[in-house]
Amino acid sequence: MNDGRGGNYSNADRLPQGSALAFQTIGALASERWVFTVQDAEVVMLPTGPVNAIHLTRETGGEQDEMLDLWLSPETGYLPLRIRISNSSGSFMEQEWRATKNP
Repeated sequence: MNDGRGGNYSNADRLPQGSALAFQTIGALASERWVFTVQDAEVVMLPTGPVNAIHLTRETGGEQDEMLDLWLSPETGYLPLRIRISNSSGSFMEQEWRATKNP
């Protein structure tokens, strides 16, 4: 994982609560830089059991914009364990990691 300034993170201690991480994203019509804020570390309950995770949030400026939550796990090489996209009405879509299959 990159801190947006060229530094790589190899452990969770380098992601203190309140710090910001920037990611370049590419959509169908544009490329944007998304900034996420590190929240408290959490234990995420998955079908395979509990996994330690770092919770990141991205709030956008507009009232109609969506909020994005990511839970990344140092134990799995920072794979996203859970992704939640929610809107101002309270509805959301969530994806959850179930397993990793080796090729």
